[in-house]
This record gives sequence, C-alpha cells and structure tokens, in this order.
Amino acid sequence: MIITDSQTVNSTLLAIVSIWLMLFLCPVLKAQTKQVITYYDKGKEHVKEKYTISNTKPPYLQGPYENYYANGKVRSRGTYKKGVPDGNWTYYYENGKLKIKGNWQNSRKNGIWSYYYENGNLQMEGTLQNEIRTNQWSYYYESGALKNRGTYINDQKEGLWEYFYEDGKKKAEATLNNDNGWYREFYASGNIRMQGLLTNGKSDSLWSYYYENGKLKAKGPEKEGVREGLWHFYDENEKLIQEGEYKDGIQEGKWKYYHPNGAIAAEGKKSGGKEEGIWNLFYANGTTRGALNHTQQDGNYIEYHENGKLKAKGSIRNGLYEGEWQYFYEDDGTLEGHCVFVDGKGLYKGIYKDGKPRMEGHLENDKRVGLWTLYKPDGGVAGYYEAFYENEIPVASINPTDSVIITDTITRVNQPYNKPSLRLPKKHNWHFISKPNEYRAFIVGINPLAMFWQSNPSLPLSFEYYMHERLGYEFTATIYRNPFFTSNDNIADNVEYSRGFSIGIKQKFYQPDGNLGMLYIAHEIRFSGINHQANVQDINSSYLVIQADENRYEYSFMVGDRFLQDPSRTNKKNKGNRFTLDGFAGLGIAYRHYNPQWSNKPEWDTIFKNVPKSKLLLTLRLGIMLGYAF
Repeated sequence: MIITDSQTVNSTLLAIVSIWLMLFLCPVLKAQTKQVITYYDKGKEHVKEKYTISNTKPPYLQGPYENYYANGKVRSRGTYKKGVPDGNWTYYYENGKLKIKGNWQNSRKNGIWSYYYENGNLQMEGTLQNEIRTNQWSYYYESGALKNRGTYINDQKEGLWEYFYEDGKKKAEATLNNDNGWYREFYASGNIRMQGLLTNGKSDSLWSYYYENGKLKAKGPEKEGVREGLWHFYDENEKLIQEGEYKDGIQEGKWKYYHPNGAIAAEGKKSGGKEEGIWNLFYANGTTRGALNHTQQDGNYIEYHENGKLKAKGSIRNGLYEGEWQYFYEDDGTLEGHCVFVDGKGLYKGIYKDGKPRMEGHLENDKRVGLWTLYKPDGGVAGYYEAFYENEIPVASINPTDSVIITDTITRVNQPYNKPSLRLPKKHNWHFISKPNEYRAFIVGINPLAMFWQSNPSLPLSFEYYMHERLGYEFTATIYRNPFFTSNDNIADNVEYSRGFSIGIKQKFYQPDGNLGMLYIAHEIRFSGINHQANVQDINSSYLVIQADENRYEYSFMVGDRFLQDPSRTNKKNKGNRFTLDGFAGLGIAYRHYNPQWSNKPEWDTIFKNVPKSKLLLTLRLGIMLGYAF
C-alpha cells in the first residue's frame, strides 16, 4: 500500500485533535458533578449519605446515591438522574437484610416491586405502573407461606382473589370486577363461614354467617362495611335466639331474645348498643319473669347460657349486685355456686355437682377480684390464682370484609351471638372502690441524679401509699442547694446561691398496668421555701451573709408512667418487695412572695438581679424517681 503525503498529514491532524479533545473534555466532564458526603457526627466518623450533585445552578442529584443507618449499615442504594430516582433501587433493614427492591422510571415506581419481612422472607410482590398496582400480586405470611393472591387492574381488584390460612388451606375467595363482587370465607375445615356481596371493597346487601357444621348463624343487611337494618341470629340447630336492628353498625331500637323452645326470653330497646329503659323478662312457658329498668338501675337480673339454660340470677340495686345470687352449670342447670352481695361486693363459693367446695373468692358485680382458692374434688386445696382482666374494652369491629380489601389480609373479628348481658353500668369512680385482697404497698423514691443538674440541683424524695392499679397518695419532699456540693463559706463573694426545701402532697389516678407501664394523671399541692443568699463585705470590710426569702404556694397537674412488677399472689411468702421506676411531666401555677432582708442597697439588689420576682409564675414539672415498694 502506498501512503501519500496528504494521507500522512490527515492522520497526524486526526491524532492531534483526538488527544486535544481527551485532554480538554475529561476535566470538563469530571467537573460536571461533585461528590458529597454527610455525617451523623461532627467528628465525621459515621457516614449518613453519599451522593453526587451537578455543578449547575441550582444543583441537582445526579448519579449514585447511598444512605446509611447510624450503625454503618446501608439503608438505601440507587441512582438519581436530574434530581429524581432512576433505575433499580434497594432498601434495607437496620440489620442489613433486604427490605424493598424495585425500579424507578420517570420519578415513579414502575415494574416489579418486592417487599420483605425483617427475617428475610418475602412479604408481597407485584407489578407497579406509575405507582399503581397492576397484574398479578401475591402476599405472604412472615413464615413465608402464601397469604393471598390475585390481579389488579388500575389499582382495583379484578377476577378471582384467593386467601389462605398459614398452613396452606384456603381461607376465602372473592370474584371481583372493579372491586365489586361476591366474597366467601371458609373455616379451616373447608366449610363455609360467611358470604356476601362486596361493593367498592366493602360488604353490602344481604350477608350470611355460618357455624362450622354448616348451620346458619346470622344473616342481615350490611352497608359500606357495617351492619344496617334487621338482623337475625341462630343457635347451632338454626333456632332463632335473637333479632334486632342495627344502625351504622350499632344496635339500635327494639331487640328480642328467645328461649330454645322459641318463646321470648327478653325484649326491650337498645341505644348505642346498650339496653335502655324497661326490659321485660319471660319464662320459657311464656309467663312473665319480671322487668328490669335500665333507667332506674334497679330490678331482677337473669342470664342464660348459649344453650338456653339458666346461667345466673339475682337482683340489682342502684346499678350494683345486691343480695343472694345463684349460678348454674351449663350442661344440666344444677347449682354451680352462690354469692351474697352488699353494694356490689361479695364472697363467691363454687361447688362441684356433688356439693363439695370447688372454688372460693371475691366478686365485684360480675368480675373476680383478688386471690381465689381452687379445691380438688376430694376437698384438698388444688392451688391459687389471682383474677386478671387484660384489655377489657371489647372489640366492636363487625366489618367482615373491609380489612380484606384495604389491607389485603383477612383479619376478622366475629361478634358473639350470645343472649344479652343485662347487667347495668356502674356509675361509681372505680379509682375509689377498693378490691378485696388487692395488692397494696408503700413506695419510697429518690432521684440522686438531680443533685448534678446544673440549672437547679436538688434531691427529690417521695413516700407513696399505692393501691393496686387505681390510686396513689404520695408525700414529696425536696432539698434545694445551688450549688449542691459547695459549702456556703467556699462560695465567692457577691455571688448569689440558694438553699431551701419543698414539701407536697400528690394524688395519682392509675390506669391498669399494660405493656407501657401504669399510666396515670396526678395533681399536687406544694409549698417551697427558698433562701437566696450571698457573701458580701460591708464598709468595714466585715463579711456578711445577705438573704432574700422566697416562698411559693403551688398547684400542679401532671401525667406520668410507673413501671412496677406486682408480686405473685399465688406465693403467700412473697411479700411483694419490688423496685419501681416513675417518670412524670406537667405544669404548675404558683404564687410567689419575695422578701429581701435589706433596703436601700442597690449594690445588693444587683447581686440578686437574676432571681425572678414576679408574684405569679408557671412552673415546668419534670422528674424521674427510682423507688422500692415494700
């Protein structure tokens, strides 16, 4: 091949231009973005974010992005394009396991997105189109078992949706068109449990509920996910046991309850789900048994087992159980126990069918309280237990389908169809009603850390008489010293320091103990006496201690939380000594009287210029007390 001089020149020029472009453009391209690293701490040891931004004005996110937990684990990882997320992104739990993964396109979620439990198992997975669910979606239990699956069109359920128990058995199925259709739910045995129409994802029109043996349990209309209109309830032999009206999911209007032979057992009106006015009671043969006036809160009371047999009978006076009450076994109706009540309190004695003692303990109306004794059939003591009611507020949800559609789960709560409890509400404040054998304790408390507070060092002390989960009366005393650990003689001249005390009485209203401790509200009256002092020299160079007296009369309102492990009452040797922690916060209002022990001394007034002197002040009450109950 023959290369001419012209070809040589052109090749040389091309090479020079290429080298020049590389040398010029690379720095320019590199300068288009800038990496940024942020930190959790000022020492820049714990990275929070890593990302790149453009050098444009205004700048925008461009390129790789990483976000970290404080422990150094990656929180999220992906890419930005012109300020919006783009491409594949992954999100992680703090333990490092995958939480979410999916694709961003045009600043919206698109494509397959997967969500995971913290244990690593898949939680749900499906396709998003512009952040709207479409096509097949599947949901899983935390164990990894399939929970439900079906198809979305434009974020609405479409076609067949199937729901499963955790063991793989079918739980429910729904045939839907735009979130409307027919829903059927099953027992684990495969027998039908309920069925009805869904409109916009909520129960609508006539719904039917079934016992596991296939017999009808209840039927009635529903509207927008709650019961509405006349409902009928049946026993396992499909005999009518109660009927009445619902309005917005709440029992309203006339209700009737039936004996197993079909005769009316009770009838009356309900308002807000509770009995109202006079309720008439009848024997199974149709004769009148009596009447209970829910307005006057007096009358006879009768209650039946689900099989229609008598469960309990007695009298009510002023809303409280009164006189002799009898209780009966469910199977044959023989006497199970009795209790004589006085003002709603009494000692229950239960018996075996042969008449021997079965159990014994105190009742407050229909609640067992305190320590109960259990007996063996031969008369020996079988053991002890303490009655405890957790989360006594009943679950009122009766919507059979709303949770299916909205949360894609089947978390159902079925309302029981028992005959009505006609007991009347207590109108007494339960905080002031003592319980037999209730746990009581004296609690001494202290907060030694308060001595080290810079603003107002002190030593708080307390002594409380505690009554199990209802009341506490606390005497408080506080020693004030600012500075706390410095003697008066060692404080510099012309520097204000203070010494004093406060005493108070606090009343606490506890709520039942729960996972978050015993929440309470409280109020307190308190007196504080504080001496503001300073070491000064007079005109004769003699040292003096000048003093201004401050007296406060204070009323405070606060909320708090006490953590206390109550003793096991089944072990009578256990006296219930326990450590306890009490934290509170609140506001107070105080009247203050400030009285300096000098006059016409402006130079001394200057020393105490930072001492508040207004007659009225608001006080912030914060504290934590470590205590011991005995």
